Amino acid sequence: MEAAVAERAWNARLPLAIAVAALLAAVAPLGALLIGPIVFGVPHVIGDMRALWLRKPGGFGGATAACVALALLAMTLLRIVLLTGAPIPIEAELACGIAAVACAAIGGARGRRSRLYWALGVAVLGGLALLAARETLLLLAHAHNLVALLLWLAWSPSRGSRRGVLLFYIVGAACVAAASNASVGREALGAFDGARLVRELAPGLENPLGDALVRSFAFAQLVHYGIWSWQLPGGSRTTLRQDFGLRGLWLCALVCIAVPICGWFAPVETRSTYLQIAIAHGWIELSVIAYLLARSGTLRGS
Repeated sequence: MEAAVAERAWNARLPLAIAVAALLAAVAPLGALLIGPIVFGVPHVIGDMRALWLRKPGGFGGATAACVALALLAMTLLRIVLLTGAPIPIEAELACGIAAVACAAIGGARGRRSRLYWALGVAVLGGLALLAARETLLLLAHAHNLVALLLWLAWSPSRGSRRGVLLFYIVGAACVAAASNASVGREALGAFDGARLVRELAPGLENPLGDALVRSFAFAQLVHYGIWSWQLPGGSRTTLRQDFGLRGLWLCALVCIAVPICGWFAPVETRSTYLQIAIAHGWIELSVIAYLLARSGTLRGS
């Protein structure tokens, strides 16, 4: 009975979070894109790690997780080197991500033939991705924001809640895309330039399509942050201290406080640094999805 009441309480929060995200993305997309990663970025990575790494959905762990970790550690080191100004080809980062997904898929597959099929499939898709690395990373940047919603829909035990939340999300996204206030490309928050964001997130698209895509990205990112920060981790009865230990809890708290403090003094630089360093967590999500699909053909592995 208590579990059912808790589940309904958590499910009731998600439509509210979607509504708030839609309002912010429609009214102040630049503010959402600047402040969102600074305030909610670290908590959402912590929630991501709790749900996908520490709780081992579908049995994800062991040698498979170790191989994925090595590939993504290499990606993170490349990003840190990039922060120093050294030229790093984007194909190197993408290759690390593809290697992580390949390790996860092969580790999840049952039987030699299945492993071979998954290895060939990832190799073919990975090769095509490397041929268009910049376009692939842009596509993944947009698609990544849907991962948390996808996993929530797959893991939620209530069919009614799944349908309601999906409908709410679609309506929210449509409202944000149709917003007709000032163009994002003509806005700026200090050094945070809307025109540059449009070029990065919607290259080659003229208004109003470019603006609509940037607003939609802001909306999807806020919902993504909200689900990982509160929704998926909230479904577990374990606490942060149980998951990370006392020292890990203090470290999480320190980073959650330090990043917004840095953002107060240097918001654009803090946002950029966070996004550079945290890039690997998106590939953890893709790796776990590949593992679950290869293991059982479904995402219901938690």
